Amino acid sequence: MSSFFNYFFIIVALVAGMMIPTQGAINTKLASYVESPVTAAFISFLVGTIALFFYLLIAETPLSNFTNSKNAPIIDRIFVTGKNWKKLFEIKVKPK
Repeated sequence: MSSFFNYFFIIVALVAGMMIPTQGAINTKLASYVESPVTAAFISFLVGTIALFFYLLIAETPLSNFTNSKNAPIIDRIFVTGKNWKKLFEIKVKPK
């Protein structure tokens, strides 16, 4: 049975690797329809966010997991939850 899972995960990894250029092609086509790569990126992220939200509902993920993010290191909160962008900007722009 272990051999089956090894092959299964190899196939999943290969398919996931093939999806990366596919996503780029889809974004390029979408950008040509909406005539803006920024709008295409927004639509792509919005659709992904909505899909993840429905996954959270289906998987019955408790919302208490989100409140635990305040205990995460600052770098995780900056890039994962989008908090403290002003601090990040001040650190990079202002000289010492």
